[in-house]
Amino acid sequence: ELGPKPGRFGMSTDECADIVDGLARRIWGRGLWDELEADIEQAERVATTLKREFGKLDQLCAAFDDLLEFRRHMLAELKAEGPAAMSPRAFGAKWADRLRPLLLHVTPGGEPWQPKEDKQVVDFGAGLMSNDGSTTAWAWTRRAEPDGDAPPALALNPDPWTFVLKKAAPLAKLALAGRQHDLMLEEELQDWLNELAKAGVEVRFYATFDAPTPRDRASRCRAVRSYAELVQRDNFICDITGDRITVDQAMLVRAGEFRRSPLVAEFRRRNPDLAELFLARNWSDWIVRADLLD
Repeated sequence: ELGPKPGRFGMSTDECADIVDGLARRIWGRGLWDELEADIEQAERVATTLKREFGKLDQLCAAFDDLLEFRRHMLAELKAEGPAAMSPRAFGAKWADRLRPLLLHVTPGGEPWQPKEDKQVVDFGAGLMSNDGSTTAWAWTRRAEPDGDAPPALALNPDPWTFVLKKAAPLAKLALAGRQHDLMLEEELQDWLNELAKAGVEVRFYATFDAPTPRDRASRCRAVRSYAELVQRDNFICDITGDRITVDQAMLVRAGEFRRSPLVAEFRRRNPDLAELFLARNWSDWIVRADLLD
């Protein structure tokens, strides 16, 4: 439709929108706003089906409804503003300070958590027993409550979306690809697997759904070099032996890889008193001497 015509520069957003809207109407029979409205209407039909088929999953249905309401609100504001609201410059001017995503603070290594004192929401955490028999609450993911003094915001309702974050999304990941996901936090899937184990369900993974094949030594050495450049370090402390090592002597092993490698037995042998508690609470990557796997 546009054809090999010479480009036009310096057009306003309104002019560009008129051209694209006119082309869309000629080709598909409806314009830009019509298409957006039709898409939301289709999503509303999906929501009706969701409630009919999965009505007992109230929080999942509520999250979908909340997303629809968010989209309707955004579309109403865009239409009231006109095509200029879709200009790249408009985002910083009109939306950036008002959007309130649910920000998660992830600490793979974990940190102590005081449930009665801490006002932040902990999405992934556990009570871990120390060698002396005491139990410490440990958190891997925190979510700060939104600032009450912030300007009027466009945001999702955190109540139903907490269910999506903690339960629905991890279960969907397990169903779609098992342990194949490259995760920031291994506990995301492990939380579900622990619940299934408590319920007496034995979970088995087909080979194509099980943990990915461990990376070779060269890949792990490249990873630690990249990390060293990022943090501007030329040496590290081996997380197993405590030796100071140069970047060329080191490799970076992901948390899940570490637990499925001979390195975990070596760590237990060298640290018998603290190994189990440390492995239970710390899901960060490991930097170790490369020769430990020779």
